[in-house]
Amino acid sequence: NNEDWEDPATRFWVYPPTNGKHGWIKFGFGSGFPQGGMNDQGLFWDATAGHYMDMPRSEANKVLYQGPLMQKVIEECSSIPDALEIFDAYYCEDQYKAQYLLGDNTGNSMIVEGDSILHKSTYYQVLTNFYQSDPDLGGYPCWRYEKAIELLGQCELLTLHFAGEVLAHTHQEGRYPTKYSNIYDLKNQAVYL
Repeated sequence: NNEDWEDPATRFWVYPPTNGKHGWIKFGFGSGFPQGGMNDQGLFWDATAGHYMDMPRSEANKVLYQGPLMQKVIEECSSIPDALEIFDAYYCEDQYKAQYLLGDNTGNSMIVEGDSILHKSTYYQVLTNFYQSDPDLGGYPCWRYEKAIELLGQCELLTLHFAGEVLAHTHQEGRYPTKYSNIYDLKNQAVYL
C-alpha cells in the first residue's frame, strides 16, 4: 500500500498478543488512528478515503460498532472468512467515507465498501480512492488504479522488487503526497517499509 496524506509525522505501533487477541502492527500518523496493518496470523488491511456512501442495509441489519472496527477485525480474525463474520454483524462510522482492502495468508482478499463486499476475480485485487461498486460517486477514472491493473496484468513472477515497482509507479505527489509504502508478506508475517 501507498499511504498518502499531508502530515509528515508517520508512525507505527506494535501490539503483542494478549487475552486471546492476535498481536498486530499498525501504521498511521500522529493521531494513532490505524491506517492499515497486519496481524500475527497474516491478515492484512488498508483503508482509503472516499466520498460519502449511504449504507441502508447496514443501518437496518447490523450493529453500529463504536471505535475502529478494523482493530476488532485484526485482533480477532485469522482469515477473510473470519472477517466476513464480523462485517456481517457490524458496521462503523468510517465506512460512510472509507473502504477497506483485506487479504489473508491463503491468497484470499476482499474490498469492503459501505454495504458491498467485493471479492477478487483474478489473482490480484486493487483498491484506490473510488468505489468500484459505484464509480459515479467520484474519483474515477483513476490513473493509479489503471496503472496498477496494467502492471499486475503483465506480471509473470511476483517478487518484492516487482511489488515495489508497482508502488513506485502509483505513488502520489501534490497536496497529499505518498508518505510511506508497505509491502506485506502475509505467509511469513513480514512487512517491508
